Amino acid sequence: MDKSEHKMNCNYCGLCRECDKLKGITVQVKDPLKVSKGKKSRRDGMAFERKVRKDLEDKGWIVDKWTNNVDIELSRCGKYSDFPSILHPAKSFRGITRSNGFPDFIAFRINKEVYEVIAVEVKTKGILRKEEKEKCSWYLDNSVFSRIWIAYKG
Repeated sequence: MDKSEHKMNCNYCGLCRECDKLKGITVQVKDPLKVSKGKKSRRDGMAFERKVRKDLEDKGWIVDKWTNNVDIELSRCGKYSDFPSILHPAKSFRGITRSNGFPDFIAFRINKEVYEVIAVEVKTKGILRKEEKEKCSWYLDNSVFSRIWIAYKG
């Protein structure tokens, strides 16, 4: 169908795919299989987080969701040495989770009259991305946490 025939039929409604093709707009359709796989992965990841949290609490740790994130770009430039400018609240992800802070949990307990504070990141495969490794280095270099544990299935 050419432009003149299409114009007579719908007057460039902008709602049909032919109008999109004529304007050069490509419509991207999501693969339903990938969508369902993503939902299952998120659901399984959240279930594993709950399992890790319960395990830590059973071992005597006091566990809370960590709701901050490190701005790696600010920490790289070295201009800001104070925590409030580099450490900021994490953003929520589609309202599914409370936040996407890194690491997932902060845990502490009293060990011989000394507070032991650790960070716990939950990964089903145990593999950290490059940015997450940089954040771990920043937390350890700035003595925010004494140790960072990576919980994974295996």
